[in-house]
Amino acid sequence: MKADIYSRDFYARSLFNDRMHLSRLAAVPLALSLLGTVDSTAASSGVAAVQRGEFSRARELLTSEAEAGGAAARYYLGVLLIEGTGGPARPAEGLRWLTLAAQAGDAAAQYRMGVHLLRGEGTPAAPPSALGWFKAAADQGFAEAQFNLGFMHANGIGTPQSFTHALGWYINAAQSGHGGAQHNLGLMHLNGQGVPKDATAAAAWFERGAAQGHSASAYSLARLLHIGNGSPLDEPRARQLFEMAARHGHRDAAYALGHMLRRGEGGSKDIRVAARWYRQAAGAGHRSAQFQLGLLHARGQGVTRDEQLVAFWHEKAARQGHVPAQVNLGAMYVDGFGVERDATHAMAWWTLAALSGDRRAARNLDTLRQDMDNEAIVKAWLLSRQLAAGLTPDAGKRLSSQLNARNAGQNNNPLSARRSNPH
Repeated sequence: MKADIYSRDFYARSLFNDRMHLSRLAAVPLALSLLGTVDSTAASSGVAAVQRGEFSRARELLTSEAEAGGAAARYYLGVLLIEGTGGPARPAEGLRWLTLAAQAGDAAAQYRMGVHLLRGEGTPAAPPSALGWFKAAADQGFAEAQFNLGFMHANGIGTPQSFTHALGWYINAAQSGHGGAQHNLGLMHLNGQGVPKDATAAAAWFERGAAQGHSASAYSLARLLHIGNGSPLDEPRARQLFEMAARHGHRDAAYALGHMLRRGEGGSKDIRVAARWYRQAAGAGHRSAQFQLGLLHARGQGVTRDEQLVAFWHEKAARQGHVPAQVNLGAMYVDGFGVERDATHAMAWWTLAALSGDRRAARNLDTLRQDMDNEAIVKAWLLSRQLAAGLTPDAGKRLSSQLNARNAGQNNNPLSARRSNPH
């Protein structure tokens, strides 16, 4: 049979199909944790050893200093014990010292306690208690804590959702130069959360974040510049910002940059370089990039023509719920393109795509069904359920529910029986 497939850039008319994502809660990498909030002029010998990177010696010195009541020593000793730096990890003991430092008013310790309580690391998760420790640190001007408070209020974590409270804490953090807060303030203005919708104000906040190298801010600003929303249309600068973010590992920016390079937007067209950025995004799990990379391998554009890589990248995208990839993958199983011929897999993938409302898949199913007996159709139906269960959570849950609903009513089951062959 000749299947109906997607052979061109499915998303050419709409580069951005996903919402911009919030900058997430700040973490506590060891390097940041060991900065603390101690005045270097008053640093103890144990803290000085930490700053020199002499962690084993620091643990010895900090133990005696912590027992003598030094808040800074208690904080640093707690971090070293929790992280297992300079000696064996002893998280319970480390958390005890960290708690004592936080209770004594050390802002870094208060922030770190908030993170442990929020995530349930070494202690039962308690978001409301985490909120309290973050506030204690935020009141001392700790920008990461201010950002986390904004995020928790905006998302109703440990407290009722309040965009008003979120706005206040984000502004405090943003004024201290926190790129994540500047980015999230931009999104709040763009989406009208706690403030009137204002794309110009959003662009201004994104600009501030991008100026200090914040990749999400650069990406979001580039999106506005790409369409002239909140700022004049400026494809060359959008392309530059996408590249900046992509070089910092931002997968959506890598996909967008590949798209602009392939189409020659904002500069010269370069399909080979576009393929490299698609590959970066695809390797990071971007399903549309996986689909596009598969199409490039099918055509041999910017990459080698390779049927197996076409199938590989299409399946990666299909398993994330990418409908055009599911349609094309079904056709590959019919034709034996990059995979072994397998009508069962073809019907299963087309079933999932058809349940998502894809007309190509529905037409392909009608044609394929004529050449399959009922036993093969049932086998394909069971396989479609297995595939749906293995999709990414949102897509898999939705399709599994639809498959169960169809199975409950035989008259509506697209695979319940083979139609009579008109020939």
